[in-house]
Amino acid sequence: MHRSGTSAMAGVLKLMGVELGADLMAADQYNEKGYYENNKVYRLNEEILSILGVRWDTTYLLGDRWEQRSDLTQFYPKIKEIVVNEFGASNLFAIKDPRLCLLLPIWRNVMDGLSIESSIIIVVRHPEEVWKSLNSRESFNTDKASLLWLDHNLAAESNSRGFNRIFVTYKQLLTDSDKVLEIFGKNAILSAEDQSEKLAALVSKFIDPRLDHSSVLKSPTSQIATQLMKLYDLFERLASDQVQLDYTLEQIDEIKRNHQINLKLYLGTHFKELDSDIERLREELDRYSQNQTLLEQQSDRYKEQILKLSQKEREILKELAIEKQVSQKVSKMKADYSIELSALKKQLEERQKLHDRLQEDVAKQKNENSRLEKKFSQLHHEYSNQFRELVAQSEARASELAKQTKVLSLSEEKNKATQLELVQSHDLADRLNWYLTEIENSRSYRLGRFVTWFPRKVHDFMLNGSKQSSIASMGVRTLAICLVHPRKLLSLFN
Repeated sequence: MHRSGTSAMAGVLKLMGVELGADLMAADQYNEKGYYENNKVYRLNEEILSILGVRWDTTYLLGDRWEQRSDLTQFYPKIKEIVVNEFGASNLFAIKDPRLCLLLPIWRNVMDGLSIESSIIIVVRHPEEVWKSLNSRESFNTDKASLLWLDHNLAAESNSRGFNRIFVTYKQLLTDSDKVLEIFGKNAILSAEDQSEKLAALVSKFIDPRLDHSSVLKSPTSQIATQLMKLYDLFERLASDQVQLDYTLEQIDEIKRNHQINLKLYLGTHFKELDSDIERLREELDRYSQNQTLLEQQSDRYKEQILKLSQKEREILKELAIEKQVSQKVSKMKADYSIELSALKKQLEERQKLHDRLQEDVAKQKNENSRLEKKFSQLHHEYSNQFRELVAQSEARASELAKQTKVLSLSEEKNKATQLELVQSHDLADRLNWYLTEIENSRSYRLGRFVTWFPRKVHDFMLNGSKQSSIASMGVRTLAICLVHPRKLLSLFN
């Protein structure tokens, strides 16, 4: 049954390592820890209920042998596909869906065909708590919630007969989870090695009593309240194993029969209320019929107005046709202009690109010019310094050459004077030679020898000692008198 703690039970099974499938329904504000409900199973069960013409909250039983309907065989392959694909690789799995309270017979047929050993866990919650939870989530009143509680729990108990069954109350889950694990162990759902203190601690942590937001509502009508509490009391006994099974099942069957009778009475009361509603609706229909006559008269007036409006509409349509033609021409012109504009934009983009390239080239050229100017300035400075150094060196060289030239000039003049002196010396030598010849031919040989000795020495000295030109010059000047006045010299010796 919905809102009975089946999600909490499925969460405990998952902690025990039971496979629930991959595609699980997400948590929400009504179930903060999750539903642990397989979405594929949920969608398929909704489809089956739709074929049966009911919903999960329909307040009457489906009847006997409904699962034998021929139009339900189409769901057998779908159920098999879900079981094989979602749980085929698992040794222990669970399918949680409150709709299985009603639809278990059709699933049972498929499970038997697959040779799957099944156990049924029926979670029962106090009716008043379920009323509160359904009222909070679905806004159901207590009568409808009570009928749903009876429908689902009676169907769950009836459809699960013949299975290995475990009855667990929501109160046990909240307050005595160790007892629940013990029950699972007794029914071979939980192996001995899995019954550990660690698992018990995890389950105790998972089951949070604070998540129980229900409280007592107004009790349902007296005709079904007694059946509700009696059935809940029997389920509590089944959960605690303090009951004789056969006697309990007989009591449950009696409650089921009484529920069907009460359901008919309940539905009869509601049918009377519906008859009253139908009468009221008929009166309203008469009023609507009168209003319809007035509306028809108004409709005739509206038709005349519609004819006028239709004529006006045709005139407007003609104008619109003309405007449409103009609009088409304008559209064509716009298209042509658009093409031309696109071409111009393309040209502009190309020119802009060319302009950008030129600007880049100009910038590069400016940078190159700036670099060359800096290089030229640097070279000019270097060459100016070198030129000034060369000028200074040239001037110094010119001054030195001028000095050397002056020295050479003086040397040349000196050489000319020396050459002149040599010429004169040779001339004098010739004259001395002549003089000596004359003296040898003189009267006194002795005097001749004396006189000729000194001139010869002078002659030899001048011819062989030309480097001492100054001394030769002195000798020449000393003998000048002898050369000029030889006879005076000879007279001295005579």
